[in-house]
Amino acid sequence: MTGLAVLTGLVAGVVVYLQVTVPIAGPSLAHADAIYYWRVAVVAAATVAIATAVTAWLSLRAWRRRK
Repeated sequence: MTGLAVLTGLVAGVVVYLQVTVPIAGPSLAHADAIYYWRVAVVAAATVAIATAVTAWLSLRAWRRRK
């Protein structure tokens, strides 16, 4: 348990260090490109939503069978 606490503290320290020292550039997608790729974004979002729904449905189904 102590090892897990040390590992958690170490990872938290690394994340804080990276947040403070590493600059992050803002988005560089031009408006025309954003308009061009909106369909791809919609398809990707729909794919994630469907995969999430199927996973939840299968999990609930398996959980009900165990009862």
